[in-house]
Amino acid sequence: MFSGFEKKLLISDKCEIFLVEKGEGIPLILLHGFPQTHAMWSEVAPLLSKKYRVICPDLRGYGKSGKPLGYENYTFRNMAKDLIAILHSLDIKKAHFIGHDRGARVVYRLAIDHPELVSSAMLMDIVPTRKVFSELSAALAFSYYHWFFLSQPHPVPETLIGKDPDQFYNSCLQGWGGTSKSAFSKKQINEYQKSWGNEDCIRAMCDDYRAAYHIDQYDEANDSKSPIKVPFAAVWGRDGVMAKTFDMQSIWETEGEFYTGFEMPGGHFFVDQFPSETSDVIDKFIKNRVQ
Repeated sequence: MFSGFEKKLLISDKCEIFLVEKGEGIPLILLHGFPQTHAMWSEVAPLLSKKYRVICPDLRGYGKSGKPLGYENYTFRNMAKDLIAILHSLDIKKAHFIGHDRGARVVYRLAIDHPELVSSAMLMDIVPTRKVFSELSAALAFSYYHWFFLSQPHPVPETLIGKDPDQFYNSCLQGWGGTSKSAFSKKQINEYQKSWGNEDCIRAMCDDYRAAYHIDQYDEANDSKSPIKVPFAAVWGRDGVMAKTFDMQSIWETEGEFYTGFEMPGGHFFVDQFPSETSDVIDKFIKNRVQ
């Protein structure tokens, strides 16, 4: 996986951040979501690295990155600070950020707090965190039950997941619309299993969701009138839970003036299902917004 990519370990606020990097030119940072690692980009990043300087980190708490104690360390603001540390460490003044799932929420936070660092933002298969909680329906709660399960106090979810991590996390990969296990390569699954088989990683992923429940939703509610001031795109899988629950176009076009929307085939994990198409959408969007 990631043949020819350079591996790096950086420090952000006393937390180690692992990443892989390859390519030259315009910097492009790809961020994974739950319950994955940077390995989710293994089919997309090599395609983009032919044209861009591609950087794929593990979010804090995931994969090979640090896993500090305390859910307050896993707010999207703190994860966004890790992106700033990456820019500083790699001597990059500004970058295009593409995030899927949790990674998209980090990009959303960064775009609002630090637009001067963001050339463009692409948010894959999410709605703003505050809307998940404030506009919760029975159907969404049923499909996205993990938001409420993982945010329960330690060690309840950790103990239950720890009995059979593969069963729980594989059920997540095959949920949320239009995805089967065959969509993921064996190498990807092996990388994910290394991550979610780690007790610290299980705890950290729970802390990620605890932070969303206890902190992030209120942070977003407080600045909900702060529009995204950079060019941004929302991208969603037409068979996913988000598209079936929300009017994605109407939600995102109110978030900022410089908006573009894309619907993709597949469900929540359309990046894994359709890597070539995903690469093309990213390339098309960035080409129209090179700064």
